[in-house]
Amino acid sequence: MPIATFSGLASGIDSASLIEALMAEKKKARVQPLERQIAELNQTNDALRELKTKASQLRTAAQSLSALYGGPMFKKATSTNTNVATATASSNVSPSSYTLNITQLASVASATFNTSYNSNNDFLIPTIDDNLPDADRTITISFGQGSNQVTKHFVITSTTRVSDFLNQFNGDFSGLASAMLVNVGTGSNPVYRILIQGIKTGTAEGELTISYSGSADPNLQSWVDNKILTQAQNLTFTMSGISGTITKSQNSFSDVVSGLSVTVTDVGTTTINVTLDTEKIKEKVQEVVNKYNELVRFVNKQNRVTQHTNRQGELESRFGRLFSVKVDESLIERLRSKLASIKAYDDPPPPNAKVMFLMDIGIKTTGKNEAGEQDGSLEFDPNGAIGNFFTALNDDPVGVKNLLDKLGTELSSTTGILEEFIGFNKLIDNSINTNQSLISNLERDLTSAQKALLQEEENLRATFARLESLMGRLRSVQTSLAQALNSLPSSRNRG
Repeated sequence: MPIATFSGLASGIDSASLIEALMAEKKKARVQPLERQIAELNQTNDALRELKTKASQLRTAAQSLSALYGGPMFKKATSTNTNVATATASSNVSPSSYTLNITQLASVASATFNTSYNSNNDFLIPTIDDNLPDADRTITISFGQGSNQVTKHFVITSTTRVSDFLNQFNGDFSGLASAMLVNVGTGSNPVYRILIQGIKTGTAEGELTISYSGSADPNLQSWVDNKILTQAQNLTFTMSGISGTITKSQNSFSDVVSGLSVTVTDVGTTTINVTLDTEKIKEKVQEVVNKYNELVRFVNKQNRVTQHTNRQGELESRFGRLFSVKVDESLIERLRSKLASIKAYDDPPPPNAKVMFLMDIGIKTTGKNEAGEQDGSLEFDPNGAIGNFFTALNDDPVGVKNLLDKLGTELSSTTGILEEFIGFNKLIDNSINTNQSLISNLERDLTSAQKALLQEEENLRATFARLESLMGRLRSVQTSLAQALNSLPSSRNRG
């Protein structure tokens, strides 16, 4: 009689591999699509944030052209004698020339006491009479004049050390002056003296006064008197077109001619020439064009659909990160429409107007990508035969100013196009937030699906474990049955 056999898990089938393969198929159908959607939405949000960054960079570049930030007609200031003075000019300074005659530089006050010391541990005035009242042992030091004056009092005893005086002085006059020991001897044979150095130039805040108001201690009086005092001074100069001598407390000023900042470095005469900075204007326009083009080309790339052949040889489409949203295309369309409508003058323009549209200063919508194809970007050709930028500046500076100011204002103001898209909780933020809500919902679905699959996997493992147990018992029965059958006498023996 043949021996009974059973096939199945107990016969060598790998249940773990079966479960793993089955769960992989379930994951492919129920988990991976959710993961793919979440990844795509995250990629879209990353692209939207980058879109916002590039649009913000365009707005920042455009600010320099807006009247709200000084206007587009940049000026430069040059000095005929940079050893005497240098200058910078803002956009609101009218082109002109200013001759400066510097007669005195502003300076700080200083005082060096002639009493010598071996170290800062020496007593400041060891011969002072400690029996005198405080009022007769007090040094008064002040910086500045009138309401600007800062006054401190130093009560001295015979045991007041140099370091004590220096520490109190530097604490009391922090930000106004400093006191230190300077070596007027040699490295091998040092001789130290106290130097007081002011920080503020000009007499209003820097004038130094050192006095001993008492009269009972000649040693203290001698110490105060025995010094070299260099007093603070004001800057004094004359300027063409302004009568009289001008006085300033510092060696730089920006309140004589509005928008003109001057820094003086020496006495003497120089002429400051303020002219239109055409190169800087051109650079700022080019910067706006560059940032606009970066934005346009980014949007073009992120909306691109490309064809690829997968591993199975099938043709499949790949979509750019912004393909599923419309806010980027809307932004570019609005910008293009606005650029086309900006005009230097309201209708009708003045009779002498030479500039009206952006193309009249060399900005054209004929920009090309790296492949040489027109891609909706801008081209700025300042030296072009048509729309020559420098010629326009010369022939119609008011028109150029109006045009660039409107361009800068439209792109940078809080009511402009870009603000509608990149402002807090505006269109781009809304798109990001909408996607984030979808991601949150998908993540909840993903978590539920993963939990369900884990439960299914546990159930499968339990089922296979029971089957393994059953097969083990059946195998045991099989073995017992086989043994019983083998113990029966054969038919030949019965015969």
